[in-house]
Amino acid sequence: MRLFLNNRKVSLNVREFSEFQLGPSNSDYSQTELWRSELGQTWHNKIKAKTIIEHSNASFEVPINGTWLQKDWSVFIQGRIDQVIYGSDSVTIREIKTINATLPLPEDELLSRFHSYFLQLATYLVLADINNSFRDMILHGELLFIDITEESSQSIIIGPDFKGYFLKKMEVLYSFLEQRWLSIQRLRRLNYIPPFSSLRLGQEHTREMLDIASNQSKVIFFEAPTGFGKTGSALEFALGRLHDGHYDRIVFLTSKSTGQIQVIRQIESMLSIDGGLQYFQLRNKIEHAKDCNLSHCNNGRGCRYKLNEQWEKAGITPILLFENGTISLSKIKELGDNYQVCPYEISRAAF
Repeated sequence: MRLFLNNRKVSLNVREFSEFQLGPSNSDYSQTELWRSELGQTWHNKIKAKTIIEHSNASFEVPINGTWLQKDWSVFIQGRIDQVIYGSDSVTIREIKTINATLPLPEDELLSRFHSYFLQLATYLVLADINNSFRDMILHGELLFIDITEESSQSIIIGPDFKGYFLKKMEVLYSFLEQRWLSIQRLRRLNYIPPFSSLRLGQEHTREMLDIASNQSKVIFFEAPTGFGKTGSALEFALGRLHDGHYDRIVFLTSKSTGQIQVIRQIESMLSIDGGLQYFQLRNKIEHAKDCNLSHCNNGRGCRYKLNEQWEKAGITPILLFENGTISLSKIKELGDNYQVCPYEISRAAF
C-alpha cells in the first residue's frame, strides 16, 4: 500500500485491500512455505488446461485496475484475475483458491473461514464493472475451491449483491485513511522541548551531523560515550524530521525492556502540552499476560482464537485509545478483560 496523504490518494493491490483491517486477524504471521506455493501453482495450471478445453476464448492472469472514489479519497486498486471466461453477453471472473479443508462445505462456512477470498472476487467484480473492457456485459463471479489433501473441488457463484462486502471494507479503509490524515495534521503542529538546557562538549554539532548523514544514507551509525546524551540527541533529530514530514513515525528499539524506561522518560521530558505527538511503549507479552483473565491461552487454542470476531464485536479503534498522547498498560488490560480480547493483541494493533 502506498499513501499520498497530501493528495488524499492511496494505491494498493486487491489482496491488500481484501485483507486490510484496523485490528488483528485470526491468521498467524508465518510465511507460506515454498511447497505450498508450488502446489497452488500446480493446481492453477491444471485448472487452466481444463478451462482451455472447455472455453477456447478464455483469458488467464488478466491484469485489471481502477480508481474508486470514497468520499474525498481516490483509491487506486490493481490486481490480476486468475481466469476470465467469456459468454455471448456475459463474463465469468473465476478465482482459484487451494485450501486445506474437506469439501464440500456449506457456503456460509466457506464465507466465514475464507472471507478475504470472497472479498477479492467481489473487488474484481467492482473493478470489472467500472472497466471499459467489460462494458455492457453481465458479470458473474466464481470461486473455485480446491482441497489440496483430497483433491476435491467446490464452486461458489457470487453476484452483484456481494458488492456490499466491498463497500463495507472500503469504509474500513476510509476510516484508516482519515486517521492517517489527522495524524499528519497533528504532526505539523508538533512542538517539543530540546533535550538539553545547555550543550556539553561535542553535542553542539550532533544535530547538524545527523541531518547531513540522513541525507546521504538511509542507515546512520551514531556512536558516543556513555553519558553523552545519545537518546536525547537521537530523539531530537528524529522528532525534527517527523515535524518536517521526512518521517511518518519513529520506532525506537532497545536491547532490553529496561531500556524502554529511559526512552519514555526522555520523550515525556521533551513533550509540551498538546505537543501533537502520540507515543506508545510496547511491553512484552509476559507483562500483558500477568493477571490476564482470558482462558484461551491455556486451552490449547492460543490468544488468537476467534480474535477477529471478538475484535469486531468490541468495536475497538486503536487511535481513539490514546489519552494525553499515550495508552497505559492497565487500560489495555482492562479493555482485554471487558471485551475478551487478548491485551497483547490490542497493544500490537495500537503500535
